[in-house]
Amino acid sequence: MRLRRLQVLLHETVVGGFFGTWPLQYRELFRAQIQNDDGGMLIKRIGIKSAVVVATLAVGAPVAGAANPGNAVNGKKVFVSTGCGACHTLKAAAGTGVVGPNLDKTKPAYAKVIDRVTNGKGAMTSYKAILSKTQIQDVAAFVSTAKH
Repeated sequence: MRLRRLQVLLHETVVGGFFGTWPLQYRELFRAQIQNDDGGMLIKRIGIKSAVVVATLAVGAPVAGAANPGNAVNGKKVFVSTGCGACHTLKAAAGTGVVGPNLDKTKPAYAKVIDRVTNGKGAMTSYKAILSKTQIQDVAAFVSTAKH
């Protein structure tokens, strides 16, 4: 009975809750690590106490190598509300601007978007005093993963 409750708790944690905010590839990685080859829960093999430790560590710590933090859904909202589409073309956000680079054509990497939004370049002003670090990460996640 206790084992089943822990399985349900881990499943709810992976599918929604804390992990619901993680990028899909990290959720899938964690889900794969708590299941064995036949799809059954690995908890049966490692025991309830070890499973609690694994779950506690997983919930309390980010995935190692999570290089691109940011929420693309929130990033789209920030992109639109800040008016980025007035200068940039980006179909995914209905941006039609021609002052800045066409983001559908340049398809900038996450790190480049972070740099440009934070520091600016050329006609683009720095947004580090306007947007929070999280908002900048969200915009970078959105722009770098948008369907071009």
